[in-house]
Amino acid sequence: MKTMEFRCLIGSMGPELAFLVLLCFSVVPYGNASYPVNPEDFPYFAVLISDGQVVCGATLYTTSRLMTACHCLWQDSEEDPKRLRDAEKIDVMAGFDNSSKPRRPSGQSRKGKTVHIHPKCESREKAMIYDYGMIEVAKPFQEKQGYIQVRNLLAEKDAISQTIIDPETHECLALDFEVTNKLQEDEYEDDDGGIFSHFG
Repeated sequence: MKTMEFRCLIGSMGPELAFLVLLCFSVVPYGNASYPVNPEDFPYFAVLISDGQVVCGATLYTTSRLMTACHCLWQDSEEDPKRLRDAEKIDVMAGFDNSSKPRRPSGQSRKGKTVHIHPKCESREKAMIYDYGMIEVAKPFQEKQGYIQVRNLLAEKDAISQTIIDPETHECLALDFEVTNKLQEDEYEDDDGGIFSHFG
C-alpha cells in the first residue's frame, strides 16, 4: 500500500463529496484523526504550487480546470482589496509518480492560464466566506485510470448542496501531504447561527 505522507484528515466521506476535499486542504490541523490512504483513491486531487511551495489542494473537474479555495488564489491574504496571484506563475501538479519528496501529486505539471474567485469571497475576522476559486491550466492534463481523473462535480450538486445546508449530514475530508502548518482549531458562530471553524 502506498501511504507515505499522503494522509486523510478529519473523518470520512463518500465518493459523492469529492468537492469537499479541496475546501479544507490548507487549513486542517494534523492530529490523531489523520490516517494514511492510497493516492490512487483520489486521482482527481492535485496541488497548486507558487514560488516552489505547495499553496493548496485542488480538484480536477475537467482536464483543464480545477476547483480550489478562493484564498489559495490571493497574492497576500492580509491585503485589502485582495489581489489575485498571477495564474502563469502557478504550477498545478497532478498524478502520483512514487518519487516525489514529500509525497504529493507530481506526475504531470501544468502552468496556470487564468484564475477566478467567487465574487463574494472574503476573509472575515473569524472565518472565510464563499471560499471558492477556479484555476484553468494552459494545457489539459492527460487522464489515466487511477492516476489522473476528472471528478464530475456538477453531478454531485445535490450532495454538495445538502452538505452546505445541513453540515451534520456528512463529515469533511481533507487531504494533506504533511506540508502545511500544524494549526489549532476554534469554532465560532456567525450572526445567522451558522458554525464556522477557524484554524490559526
